[in-house]
Amino acid sequence: MDSLIASTPTYGWELLAQLAAWGQQGMVSTDPSTCAGELADLLARHLPMPDGRIEIIEHGAILGSATWGRHSGDRASARLSIRADGDEIGCLYLGGDSAAALDPNIAIALTAQLALLLATRRREAEIAVIGQLRALIASTLESVGVLDVRTLLSAVLSEALPILNVESAGIYSGDDDGQALALTATSASADGYPQLIAHDSEDLPARAAARGEPQIGSALVATSRRRGAAGTARATERPALAIPLLFHQQSAGVLVAALHASAPEPDSSQVRLIESFAEQLALLLRNARLFSQQQQRARELFVLYENSKEISTGAQIESTLDRATENIALALDAEHCAVRLIEPQRPDVLRTVAIYAENGRTHASASDIAIVNAPSFLAQISRGEPLQIEDVAAPA
Repeated sequence: MDSLIASTPTYGWELLAQLAAWGQQGMVSTDPSTCAGELADLLARHLPMPDGRIEIIEHGAILGSATWGRHSGDRASARLSIRADGDEIGCLYLGGDSAAALDPNIAIALTAQLALLLATRRREAEIAVIGQLRALIASTLESVGVLDVRTLLSAVLSEALPILNVESAGIYSGDDDGQALALTATSASADGYPQLIAHDSEDLPARAAARGEPQIGSALVATSRRRGAAGTARATERPALAIPLLFHQQSAGVLVAALHASAPEPDSSQVRLIESFAEQLALLLRNARLFSQQQQRARELFVLYENSKEISTGAQIESTLDRATENIALALDAEHCAVRLIEPQRPDVLRTVAIYAENGRTHASASDIAIVNAPSFLAQISRGEPLQIEDVAAPA
């Protein structure tokens, strides 16, 4: 039985060999416009099509493109999608009557080789972006101790937005009672992020915190109105990604990144970049908190020193208590502090012996406080439980 073996056009293998050499020699430019131009020149020399166009795509947007001949998108006879990691990272349009006759084997091999090249360009671009993010975190670490934690985190989030190609970002941390996630900081352009999110809710940050892995969904973000426009900001949903901030497998919070309205969801490249940023952010957050704790401890030790020095001077007890009360308020960064004693002869009254108020007005808080249920009160005090015994808010 006779058989006919059809030969594959030689132009295709020459082109594939050239593309493979580019990849092996690292000749792919990370700049999308330059990369597209170089590929278009190569395709024009080796393909028999009179015109065509190649596009480099990221996050659904065309980052760079180049044409040869008199190509117009309306005249394309063939469209080859270039995909990697499940994402469309490029597209090749071929024009002219000969485009429809492109050998199928060549078309498959060509798109595979272009996908490999563009995926290499994508990884190298990611490495460059990760370098930018690390440099940003490194420079911000130098400001730990100079700025407060909220200001520090807000600044780094705002600078990271254009690098990550996201609209806004926020950081959530566990609140004092462990029942909810509290908003720690947001980027400058962020409005409308909920201040508290219950741990057991289905909100995106709560899901990421509970499951310990990135979650893709939506976040409610207030769209800022134009300056001078009437009305208030309008809350809208944005596609978003929530990533746990982990430091040595311990949770430090959750990063929420809201994408632009035009993005349906983050692609694999953007997820990797945001995850890399979250790793660096966890380190920054940990260092900032440790420094804050060290500052607090230093203030407490200073208070102990000052109070012990005051006692050793032999000053009157009233003067010593006044100075100690002021030192305690300064150490705790409190606007008000009072020392009240329970006298054995009158266990139903808290007697004020010293008081400090930042604004200089002691008003009603300077008076003694009557205890309604003395036995219950004393029992709670003995267990070291915090009690609210008065409201020291200054009168309007």
